[in-house]
Amino acid sequence: MNGSLAAIGDAEGTVSIMQLCKSLYETSSEEKNTILEIFDRDFRRQKLIEVAAKQAKDTKGTVK
Repeated sequence: MNGSLAAIGDAEGTVSIMQLCKSLYETSSEEKNTILEIFDRDFRRQKLIEVAAKQAKDTKGTVK
């Protein structure tokens, strides 16, 4: 089935197996590139946040 099935469960314990259409389990090259760009942008953003937090901590330690 190549990833075309999904198990869906609810709070009462009922589980249903659903077959997904092809567009929900196969990605296009455009989608892959977009996701990679999002991950790259988020990685750079996280690094900037870490640097800013370190600078703020260093500044706090030197100001009395």
